[in-house]
Amino acid sequence: MQLTSFIFLPTPAAAAAAPLYREYFPTGWTWSRPEPDPERPDLRSPKHFIEAHRRELVERVSVVDPLVEILKQRDVLNQEEYEKIRAGDIRAEQVRRLLDAVINKGSKAMDVLREALREQDPYLMKDLSQ
Repeated sequence: MQLTSFIFLPTPAAAAAAPLYREYFPTGWTWSRPEPDPERPDLRSPKHFIEAHRRELVERVSVVDPLVEILKQRDVLNQEEYEKIRAGDIRAEQVRRLLDAVINKGSKAMDVLREALREQDPYLMKDLSQ
Protein backbone atom coordinates (compact mmCIF):
# COMPACT_ATOMS: atom_id res chain seq x y z
CA MET A 1 0.00 0.00 0.00
CA GLN A 2 1.29 3.48 -0.88
CA LEU A 3 -0.22 6.71 0.47
CA THR A 4 0.90 10.12 -0.75
CA SER A 5 0.33 13.55 0.76
CA PHE A 6 2.03 16.92 0.44
CA ILE A 7 2.60 19.89 2.69
CA PHE A 8 3.50 23.52 2.22
CA LEU A 9 5.97 25.01 4.67
CA PRO A 10 4.97 28.32 6.28
CA THR A 11 8.29 30.16 6.02
CA PRO A 12 8.84 32.59 3.10
CA ALA A 13 11.93 30.72 1.92
CA ALA A 14 10.10 27.41 2.04
CA ALA A 15 7.05 28.88 0.31
CA ALA A 16 9.21 29.75 -2.70
CA ALA A 17 10.37 26.14 -2.99
CA ALA A 18 8.42 23.25 -4.40
CA PRO A 19 6.18 21.43 -1.90
CA LEU A 20 7.47 18.42 -0.01
CA TYR A 21 5.70 15.14 -0.61
CA ARG A 22 5.35 12.48 2.05
CA GLU A 23 4.88 8.93 0.83
CA TYR A 24 4.12 5.87 2.87
CA PHE A 25 5.68 2.61 1.86
CA PRO A 26 5.50 -0.69 3.77
CA THR A 27 8.93 0.18 5.15
CA GLY A 28 7.75 3.59 6.50
CA TRP A 29 7.26 7.22 5.50
CA THR A 30 9.67 9.02 3.14
CA TRP A 31 9.94 12.67 2.15
CA SER A 32 10.68 13.82 -1.37
CA ARG A 33 10.65 16.97 -3.47
CA PRO A 34 9.46 16.41 -7.03
CA GLU A 35 11.55 17.42 -10.01
CA PRO A 36 10.28 20.67 -11.59
CA ASP A 37 8.09 20.12 -14.63
CA PRO A 38 9.23 22.44 -17.48
CA GLU A 39 5.72 22.34 -18.92
CA ARG A 40 4.19 23.68 -15.68
CA PRO A 41 6.52 26.14 -13.94
CA ASP A 42 6.00 26.51 -10.20
CA LEU A 43 3.71 29.48 -9.66
CA ARG A 44 5.35 30.26 -6.34
CA SER A 45 8.81 30.73 -7.83
CA PRO A 46 10.23 34.20 -7.36
CA LYS A 47 9.68 36.69 -10.15
CA HIS A 48 12.53 38.07 -12.21
CA PHE A 49 13.68 41.57 -11.22
CA ILE A 50 12.08 43.07 -14.35
CA GLU A 51 8.70 41.45 -13.63
CA ALA A 52 8.82 42.34 -9.93
CA HIS A 53 9.58 46.02 -10.64
CA ARG A 54 7.42 46.48 -13.75
CA ARG A 55 5.26 49.27 -12.27
CA GLU A 56 8.26 51.22 -10.98
CA LEU A 57 10.09 50.83 -14.29
CA VAL A 58 7.10 52.16 -16.25
CA GLU A 59 6.93 55.16 -13.94
CA ARG A 60 10.63 55.90 -13.58
CA VAL A 61 12.59 54.91 -16.70
CA SER A 62 13.38 58.28 -18.23
CA VAL A 63 15.00 57.39 -21.56
CA VAL A 64 13.80 54.53 -23.74
CA ASP A 65 15.76 55.01 -26.97
CA PRO A 66 19.18 53.94 -25.61
CA LEU A 67 17.63 50.81 -24.06
CA VAL A 68 15.87 49.89 -27.30
CA GLU A 69 19.10 50.42 -29.25
CA ILE A 70 21.08 48.18 -26.89
CA LEU A 71 18.45 45.43 -27.02
CA LYS A 72 18.33 45.63 -30.83
CA GLN A 73 22.14 45.41 -31.05
CA ARG A 74 22.16 42.39 -28.75
CA ASP A 75 19.46 40.65 -30.85
CA VAL A 76 16.86 40.69 -28.08
CA LEU A 77 14.48 42.78 -30.21
CA ASN A 78 13.75 42.25 -33.88
CA GLN A 79 13.09 45.11 -36.32
CA GLU A 80 9.30 44.93 -35.96
CA GLU A 81 9.44 45.10 -32.15
CA TYR A 82 12.02 47.89 -32.34
CA GLU A 83 9.76 49.99 -34.58
CA LYS A 84 6.62 49.26 -32.55
CA ILE A 85 8.30 50.40 -29.31
CA ARG A 86 9.71 53.57 -30.84
CA ALA A 87 6.34 54.42 -32.44
CA GLY A 88 4.80 55.05 -29.03
CA ASP A 89 3.96 58.71 -28.43
CA ILE A 90 4.23 58.65 -24.65
CA ARG A 91 7.34 57.49 -22.81
CA ALA A 92 5.33 55.27 -20.42
CA GLU A 93 3.69 53.60 -23.42
CA GLN A 94 7.11 52.92 -24.94
CA VAL A 95 8.36 51.41 -21.67
CA ARG A 96 5.25 49.19 -21.41
CA ARG A 97 5.78 47.93 -24.97
CA LEU A 98 9.46 47.32 -24.25
CA LEU A 99 8.72 45.41 -21.04
CA ASP A 100 5.99 43.34 -22.73
CA ALA A 101 8.33 42.35 -25.55
CA VAL A 102 11.21 41.46 -23.23
CA ILE A 103 9.13 39.60 -20.61
CA ASN A 104 7.53 37.48 -23.33
CA LYS A 105 11.00 36.38 -24.45
CA GLY A 106 11.94 34.99 -21.03
CA SER A 107 14.60 35.32 -18.37
CA LYS A 108 17.64 35.62 -20.69
CA ALA A 109 16.08 38.63 -22.44
CA MET A 110 15.14 40.12 -19.06
CA ASP A 111 18.76 39.68 -17.94
CA VAL A 112 19.95 41.67 -20.98
CA LEU A 113 17.43 44.44 -20.22
CA ARG A 114 18.55 44.53 -16.60
CA GLU A 115 22.18 44.96 -17.67
CA ALA A 116 21.17 47.68 -20.15
CA LEU A 117 19.31 49.48 -17.36
CA ARG A 118 22.40 49.23 -15.14
CA GLU A 119 24.48 50.83 -17.91
CA GLN A 120 21.99 53.59 -18.76
CA ASP A 121 20.47 54.42 -15.36
CA PRO A 122 22.63 53.08 -12.54
CA TYR A 123 20.99 55.25 -9.86
CA LEU A 124 17.52 53.96 -10.67
CA MET A 125 18.75 50.39 -10.57
CA LYS A 126 20.49 50.93 -7.22
CA ASP A 127 17.31 52.44 -5.81
CA LEU A 128 15.12 49.56 -7.06
CA SER A 129 17.59 46.95 -5.81
CA GLN A 130 17.39 48.17 -2.20
